[in-house]
Amino acid sequence: MLGLHPDVVTPVVKEPHFFCNDGFFVKEEGSVEDYHLAFPYRGDDKVYGEGTPNSMLVENSIHRMRKYNSDFKIICILRDPVQRAFSGWNMNYGLNEERGFKELIELEKSFIAENGMQQNGFEKYLSRGMYAPQVQQLRSNFPPEQLLFIRYEQFKSDNLKVVKEVFDFIGVDSEKVEIEPIKSNVIRYKSSMNPELEKELRTWFKPHVEALERELGWDLSDWKPQPGP
Repeated sequence: MLGLHPDVVTPVVKEPHFFCNDGFFVKEEGSVEDYHLAFPYRGDDKVYGEGTPNSMLVENSIHRMRKYNSDFKIICILRDPVQRAFSGWNMNYGLNEERGFKELIELEKSFIAENGMQQNGFEKYLSRGMYAPQVQQLRSNFPPEQLLFIRYEQFKSDNLKVVKEVFDFIGVDSEKVEIEPIKSNVIRYKSSMNPELEKELRTWFKPHVEALERELGWDLSDWKPQPGP
């Protein structure tokens, strides 16, 4: 949706995975020229941006981003971590993943118990939803006026309003383009989540959700375990 704006330039591939890929940083400064090749050049008066969610999770990538451009403006859409985990598994299942959701959740729980939040490998369904330390890392590297945190539910319920807010945030005129609601990355789930597993995951995520509430001042009651039998 941002790429429809005449003053915004997005890359040929939505997720270049530059800052979170150690292979680009064999040399300390990284292969900046390779990164720039991902973008069609349309002049220095344009706003250039991309969307690689993994850059938020990998600590090294945040440091690299700051070194590359300390004036970066960063937009993070945060989704209910339980729904995000199940959606992530559905996206991978049948592509590069043949194991079941519950099996992978249990495996990652053991990894996290031993080594903390996972930043590498495919078993990151839980780690990606441990938002508070990721938000803290961003806040420790970039000033608040360069960070915008959006609830996924807010974007889903009124994406045109949110997109206009983002246009204001990145400094382009929202009146220069007409945007229609767009649905992308729509995946038909193979099955619904087991209710007992969902309840278990909401309980597991509760302290992490509460940490995010303290960090951002949000009310995330609907992300927590719900009262009931």
